[in-house]
Amino acid sequence: MFYGTGGYAGAGVTDGIKDSNTNALLASATSTRNGWTAGGGLEWGFAPNWSAKFEWLYMKFNSAPFNTVLGEGPRSSVPLDDNVVRAGINYRFGGPVVARY
Repeated sequence: MFYGTGGYAGAGVTDGIKDSNTNALLASATSTRNGWTAGGGLEWGFAPNWSAKFEWLYMKFNSAPFNTVLGEGPRSSVPLDDNVVRAGINYRFGGPVVARY
């Protein structure tokens, strides 16, 4: 079975500036980014209750300026895109559990 998916995406992001000589962290900021995701996949049933899947998702988040306490003003926008690739094996249990009295 081929399938497609899409919707809202959210991410917690931390960005920072490091000293190139000492690698010490000079400033950092944390924010939440909003965006969207789209992707698709393939699921294959290879036994009565077993299936294998492969899925790819692309996520695009809004760009935001990075402001520091160092006083140099905001840096240019920091873009954030991400790709997630997943593979897995699923087992489907034998149906709903029904209480017997």
